[in-house]
Amino acid sequence: MSPTRWQIEPPPLAPDAGAQWLIAALVALGPFSLTMYQPALPSIATSLNITTAQVQLTLTVYLASFAIGQLIYGPLSDHFGRRRTLLLGLAIFVAGAIACALATSAAVLIAARVLQGLGACAGPALGRAMIRDLYGAKGSAKAMAFVASALSIAPAIAPVFGGYIAGAAGWPWIFATLALVGTGMFVFVLLRVPETNPYVSRGAFRFVSMLGSYLQLLKSRRYLGYLAIAAVPVAGSLSFQTAAPFIIVGELGVHPSEFGLLMVSLTAAYFVGTLLANRFAVHAGVNRSIMLGSALLLVGAALQMALALNLSLSIWSVLVPQMIWLMAMGIVMPNAMAGAVAPFPMMAGAAASLQGFAMMAAGALSSLVLSRLGAGVGSLGLMMCTLAVAGTAVFAWATRQHSATPT
Repeated sequence: MSPTRWQIEPPPLAPDAGAQWLIAALVALGPFSLTMYQPALPSIATSLNITTAQVQLTLTVYLASFAIGQLIYGPLSDHFGRRRTLLLGLAIFVAGAIACALATSAAVLIAARVLQGLGACAGPALGRAMIRDLYGAKGSAKAMAFVASALSIAPAIAPVFGGYIAGAAGWPWIFATLALVGTGMFVFVLLRVPETNPYVSRGAFRFVSMLGSYLQLLKSRRYLGYLAIAAVPVAGSLSFQTAAPFIIVGELGVHPSEFGLLMVSLTAAYFVGTLLANRFAVHAGVNRSIMLGSALLLVGAALQMALALNLSLSIWSVLVPQMIWLMAMGIVMPNAMAGAVAPFPMMAGAAASLQGFAMMAAGALSSLVLSRLGAGVGSLGLMMCTLAVAGTAVFAWATRQHSATPT
């Protein structure tokens, strides 16, 4: 695949006023279905008579299937179109949510979460590709920042709703609610969403072509830098989400409904970061914005480790470092996602999917390692420090010869 094929493209489509909000809702589907049941994790363990490790595994397998599914949806949408591929993913998500609601054992719940993750990943993977379709290379960073701002609402309200639903009706109704949300999105896409991909192929889909797209992306050093730095804040955040219910609810004795309200402070920090990203996208450019965000990641990780070593456990010793980390995440992610897809208009789905896979795979691996180390603040601080240092180093290496802002 030659560079000419990547770079020559028609003008971006003219998005309507609601396009960004629709894409934000699609991208929010994954984190919404991840965090909504978090306050109920201890009660799920009690209800199904399973261990803490088993209930934590429902998070890990969701993240793993969420990551793997993106590798499939992106190339499929490049070939068959975003709309049809998105409808397939939403249908799978609804089926998985219904299976979760009906689960009566750890094995069934884990399998259902795998199915749910495979469906949920269609929204984020295709939403990012749709931004590239609609806004082009130059407008993608600002549009990504807007979507990230709207996306910050999902992890804030999902645990609040989940906590109240679990308290009032029981944890299965959390998944029943997710099934209704997925059904509503399926109907809306079916009736209202047009195709956005201008490169839909009329030929036969070939696995070799899909593999070739990924190999071409992995040969790009700059793409690898954006892939790595986007994965770091997600992995750290998901590590925290794995540990948080057991630290805050289990050890500190916070009620599940109050746990959801505490997560609002983290969402506010992420929202501030996305507002800064929106401004920096215009004035500082992609790479400088990412380096600023990376510096904040290092600060948040170091503070988490220092507080874990020197202070007794409290709400603020857990939340303050996470606020810094989430603010940095709000700066880094929109710019890293825009930088990754900008040079590849004909492979926007594959580029977004591979990056999404890397983010979720890093999150699943970090979650698994943290559960093995023990879901404490010390282990969490160590994980965050390792991620921040490694990601910043890789990004600096990958972009040192590409200091110009991607266009």
